[in-house]
Amino acid sequence: MSTSSHETRSTAGLNIVQFFNGFWRLPSITVARFTLRSYIRSGWILGDIVLVWLLYAAFFFQFGGNVAYFYATAGQGLGVLAILGTVVMTQRAMSARVYLPLARLTSRSSYVRGLILATGVLRVPLFLMLMLLALGYHQFSPPKCFIGDCIEGATVANMTIGAIGLLVNCIIISTLTVVLSVPVAGDRSFFWPGLSRCFIPIAASARQPVSWR
Repeated sequence: MSTSSHETRSTAGLNIVQFFNGFWRLPSITVARFTLRSYIRSGWILGDIVLVWLLYAAFFFQFGGNVAYFYATAGQGLGVLAILGTVVMTQRAMSARVYLPLARLTSRSSYVRGLILATGVLRVPLFLMLMLLALGYHQFSPPKCFIGDCIEGATVANMTIGAIGLLVNCIIISTLTVVLSVPVAGDRSFFWPGLSRCFIPIAASARQPVSWR
């Protein structure tokens, strides 16, 4: 009985490992990993960090405000950063040096999904950085909240809800920026077939082969 139970657990553990290995090697995940690694190694991530710090220093260093002020200001600032950072990441991903190692992908939609995933994932640590900076200086609202000493009306519940909404908005902005960004080569046709295959269901019998340029 114990031997059979041990074999069952071993098989289950092996299946889980194989599942995660397969997931990690999916074309879209591979593109996302490669794109993020290239973006970080290039040093562009430091520009994002500096801009987040400037956003904090300009609007939250001396004044915490209330929850509405925090998310309205942070949402606009991080939205602009999502556009700028995504444009840079997309242009770098379309350069020959970065694109050629991934050119063997059979589906261009995998490349589009990978870029969308990479730009979306990057929104999370940048927002958390701003949140930690703000909450490190301005505590949640205590019984007596003096102006500048806290984020008025902040609770774990409403800050969590606001964080989810802000991240969703930023990810939508970065996704649209990927779709609308013009590649270095100036050929936008790379994105539209991939986008249509990502979001528009097409009957298999009606599909036409995509011509590569």
